[in-house]
Amino acid sequence: MALMAAIVLGLATLAGCAAQTGAVADTKAAAESAGAPAPEGAKTVVGKVKKVVKKSRTISVVNKDKKIVVVGVTKGETEYVNARRLNDIDPGEKVKIVYEETDAGNVAISVERVLAKLPEGVPALSTEELKALIDSGKEFTLVDARPKGKYDQGHIPGAISIPFPALQKAHEAGTVTSLLPKDKNAPLVFYCGGDT
Repeated sequence: MALMAAIVLGLATLAGCAAQTGAVADTKAAAESAGAPAPEGAKTVVGKVKKVVKKSRTISVVNKDKKIVVVGVTKGETEYVNARRLNDIDPGEKVKIVYEETDAGNVAISVERVLAKLPEGVPALSTEELKALIDSGKEFTLVDARPKGKYDQGHIPGAISIPFPALQKAHEAGTVTSLLPKDKNAPLVFYCGGDT
């Protein structure tokens, strides 16, 4: 049962559901790791998205020091990693933004949704593999680990809602298996808002 709880938390964390914060760095190497060429003096902020304002095209990020960094994104110029556009970025997600300080304010060079890595031994499932599993008719449990509001807006048919905070709370209380199906031999598949 402890292994199942570890897998549950590992998969939910993989899906990018855990809110994490980070730090501001002043390194060119960090900027280049996002895929964009970093100009001299580029800065990087890693943290939790506080707010996305689509009208002004800005993202507010809270860093590990609890300071808010506001960065503007430029349509057609800002590069996105693990996202296609500003609308894909949601409050509460962890992001890494490489930006320049200009007279007009902070301007993003790249915006990356930071996804957690799978624990060793836990396989990732592609969209195609999940569809094949669904089509096969084999018995498994599909868990949507996104917030309940996102689940209510739309989810994969047959999925049950167990938001990541509920998994985390149940894990801490030692009751995570009470949230899961009785058949402990049936595979569990978790998904969230991340690209993994």
